[in-house]
Amino acid sequence: MRLDIRELDPAKVISLVIPKSFQPADPLYRRPAVDCYASRLRRRLKNVLDEAVVAAGGQPVAANQAVDATETFKTAAIRRLARDEQFQAGVRADRGIKWGFVQHKLAGYLPGTFGQDERERSDWVYQHGLVKRALDEILGENGWRSAMRDGSQWVTATATAKPPDP
Repeated sequence: MRLDIRELDPAKVISLVIPKSFQPADPLYRRPAVDCYASRLRRRLKNVLDEAVVAAGGQPVAANQAVDATETFKTAAIRRLARDEQFQAGVRADRGIKWGFVQHKLAGYLPGTFGQDERERSDWVYQHGLVKRALDEILGENGWRSAMRDGSQWVTATATAKPPDP
């Protein structure tokens, strides 16, 4: 007797063949991770995030009971800027500091995973409005002012600025 292919139910054939063809190699995840680009990237990102958690005060920023890595990186950069003596001295001086300098400093405090070079990280800081947020958190919402001077935007701490962290 010959089997006529037209008599086969394609759904039945697929349901019989596919499950056996695509069984997971390690269904209980007991084997060590394979050394590949993805596992190296995961390890690198975990290390960078761990460093940011320490810089952010020891606790990651959470959203819906999950770690929000982007917010943790932002918080870490702001905390590092708050401890930056050059920033503190400059913003509290009569002359103040340039807005772009603050942006540059924040970009420098972001990990390399945010861009291949400082320019990409600086663009990211700009796109996320991180300079204003940092100034508000470090000096207080009414603790700073900005003004155009010499063709650049300058930032100066006001009399109501928060004192620097010890």
